Amino acid sequence: GIPGHTMYAIVEGGSDTNIANEIFIQKTMGCGMLGSTVISVLNAQGRAKDIKFDRPQEKILYITLDIKATKSGQSFNQTAIKNYAVANLIYNIGDIAETSKITSVFVSAINSEGDGGVPLDVQISKDNITFTNLFLNVDLLKEKWIVSANNITITEI
Repeated sequence: GIPGHTMYAIVEGGSDTNIANEIFIQKTMGCGMLGSTVISVLNAQGRAKDIKFDRPQEKILYITLDIKATKSGQSFNQTAIKNYAVANLIYNIGDIAETSKITSVFVSAINSEGDGGVPLDVQISKDNITFTNLFLNVDLLKEKWIVSANNITITEI
């Protein structure tokens, strides 16, 4: 856990220097800090003070699903469906990845390509070996899920 009277900032975006300066301005005296990024900031007396924070760590989310045609002769543009999913499956730091949200995005992705199919058996994994049809937590507070088309497997059934 995080010790009492200690702050732990996980910051996405911005320059290290600007972030360190803002933390220096905002934090109170005696407040400890955690983080692997350390930037020195000069105080009013010209002494360097180390400011600590972390950056998000990307965690690959693997997705596998079946798509079943609901119209005879229906074929699917898997590249377009995957790209739609990548653009719409955005996770924040510490978010849970859960299959109901992913299923909903793939329904919309299929609909955007002319409908005619449904996603089935949506499963997710953090290691591309063990899959679940429920949800996954990140392992560390600073992690966030990243979805890439290369890590989505679609089987047309």
